[in-house]
Amino acid sequence: MKKSLITFLILSLTVFQVQAYSLSSSDAKLVNKVIQIIDSRTQKKWISYKQSLLVALKKITSKSNSRKEEIISQIITWVEKITVVTQVDLDNDALNTFHANPSKMREYWLSLYNNYRSSQWINTFTYDKRLEETGQEWSNVTLSRWKITHERTPWDGYYNYPIIEQWFQDRWVTCKVSWRTTSVENTGYHAYYCPKGWDCTDKANEALKWIFDYYLAEKWLPSPQNAHYKTTISPYLQYMGLGISFKNEWNGWTQIYTAAHFCTEFE
Repeated sequence: MKKSLITFLILSLTVFQVQAYSLSSSDAKLVNKVIQIIDSRTQKKWISYKQSLLVALKKITSKSNSRKEEIISQIITWVEKITVVTQVDLDNDALNTFHANPSKMREYWLSLYNNYRSSQWINTFTYDKRLEETGQEWSNVTLSRWKITHERTPWDGYYNYPIIEQWFQDRWVTCKVSWRTTSVENTGYHAYYCPKGWDCTDKANEALKWIFDYYLAEKWLPSPQNAHYKTTISPYLQYMGLGISFKNEWNGWTQIYTAAHFCTEFE
């Protein structure tokens, strides 16, 4: 996690307290080791991890002695150079490869929720890019595992709330407690058929509608089996973002994995 990496870095730099410093060979090795760790984690945890890590590193720099400041400055320089796939890259890939427009899909997804919430006299959601980034990161994970899941570790169980809450906070997404609610994650998947050469955004939206209708069908189920429906109608949740990942199946079929993230209010 980001916090443990920052802790490791601080402990590694507390041996010496000097007024002026130029990078030694041992410190150059330390910088290289940390950069390798950061690069590996950034590729797995996506752009939001890089951005939040840079913020944390710059805060440390402002409170550091000369040696810490020089080493962290070197690390910041290299972190800024790390190339990470962005949402724009993923959206363009979806358009070119899967013939669906993720931006329009996210708009449609938001409209499904807000139309239903309005019909129930519940406040509508505000779309949030931070939750889109965390949602995209997690939908990428579910795609890589070929299943919808909330498990951050193999021993988590179905929905380990403290672990998931910490996962959000590691990405600088901290939600205020409102009636025992903070952040929520809903995952889903479905497929759509796209004939070659077509614009299949409408077909992809039909897959999203199937996922949403599945959530609504939980209305008559007991808790906790109605967790997705409870999210849909919760008056305490105010913000939402959606991650969508695509996977080619066969003969024109595409599988989509979704991760919708929700928040009460941001701290």
